[in-house]
Amino acid sequence: MPRAAPTIRIEEGDARDLPGVAPGSVELVVTSPPYPMIPQWDESFRHWGARTYPEMHERLAEVWTACHRALVPGGLLAVNIGDALRTGDDGFRLWPNHVDVERACEAAGFRPLPYILWKKPTNKPNAFLGSGFLPPNAYVTLDCEFILLFRRGALRAFPRADLADPTAGTRRPNGIGGSRRSGTMSAGYGRDRSAAARARSHRRSLGA
Repeated sequence: MPRAAPTIRIEEGDARDLPGVAPGSVELVVTSPPYPMIPQWDESFRHWGARTYPEMHERLAEVWTACHRALVPGGLLAVNIGDALRTGDDGFRLWPNHVDVERACEAAGFRPLPYILWKKPTNKPNAFLGSGFLPPNAYVTLDCEFILLFRRGALRAFPRADLADPTAGTRRPNGIGGSRRSGTMSAGYGRDRSAAARARSHRRSLGA
């Protein structure tokens, strides 16, 4: 029978609270939050009462805590985030957003997983060095973002069809496990033995 169409529900609210989302009810969260220290997101962070780099990541940390609460054990969180280049009180510098998101998610209880490096050369297709190709003040531009991956707890446990087999877990005379998969392996070994026996018989018939 064809599968029923999935149900899609849209909830509008503060991501720090996730209203309408029951704890332990979500299997996957995919998000790209406002990037701290990117000017276009300044107004959003000011709305949250955040004006400095640490304050911006404090607000985002509340979101990661809410995501951890909403995910099932073994559920995954994927965060698309980019670093920022901006002049602050101490001058021009890099603001390593991906590092602080990684730390905050781990503090929220997530297990960090290998990330995906998303190369985006279209950010500045005609630039390699931010101030031009000649020193002394050249710097490398940012042409990639990160897709950070996290898991809540250990791997998820999925039911296996062969666990419902009453013969599962038995031992066969050849010492191979009794699951359906291992039963297939033992049958394969039997075919190998038969082929070897035929080869020996053929050699004897030839006087080998």
